[in-house]
Amino acid sequence: MSRVPFVAAADVEGEERIPKRVSKLLLAPKTVGTKNVSMGLNVTAVGSMIPDHVHEDCEEVMFIISGRARLVIEGEGEWEIGPETAIYSPPARSTGWKISAMNR
Repeated sequence: MSRVPFVAAADVEGEERIPKRVSKLLLAPKTVGTKNVSMGLNVTAVGSMIPDHVHEDCEEVMFIISGRARLVIEGEGEWEIGPETAIYSPPARSTGWKISAMNR
């Protein structure tokens, strides 16, 4: 293995995105050499969203630390999700989030 199998979020530069949020791609081909999965970290304000998007070639995983959101995965369903929830999105499926509340 030519790279370490982990990444510290503090070492990844966040990207300001629209709608307003900061995104960090933590586990990906360019960070740890993943081939079939990506994992990101997003700091998203109440009322904002992560727009519908598709990862054609990989699965996506996320972990909700705090807050509540409406998660929609194409062909799978819609759910209200909250803190300490892990999310899996299959490849080539549209996924989107609307942030509804903040809490810890």
